[in-house]
Amino acid sequence: MNVTPSGLPSQMLLWFNQNFLLTSDMEPETNAGALTVCLVSLRDGSPLKFFMDPAGRVVINTANMSLAGDLVQSLASFLNLTTLQVLSH
Repeated sequence: MNVTPSGLPSQMLLWFNQNFLLTSDMEPETNAGALTVCLVSLRDGSPLKFFMDPAGRVVINTANMSLAGDLVQSLASFLNLTTLQVLSH
């Protein structure tokens, strides 16, 4: 998924804080807009990885295609995106 609205890193952190069971809220780091988050899926116990580079390219890495689709839809809805460029491997 490729998105480039301004303030994307802070919006991504807000989305994580509102949509995942975290022990504490995620805070921004000083890594120039890049974001890496590794979680464990409660659906099946598999690894779930998110990566966002400073250009706004978001990678969701999971073996569960249903989960990936749900996450893409949730994030797109949260960011008010109507069109996406998505690539699945």
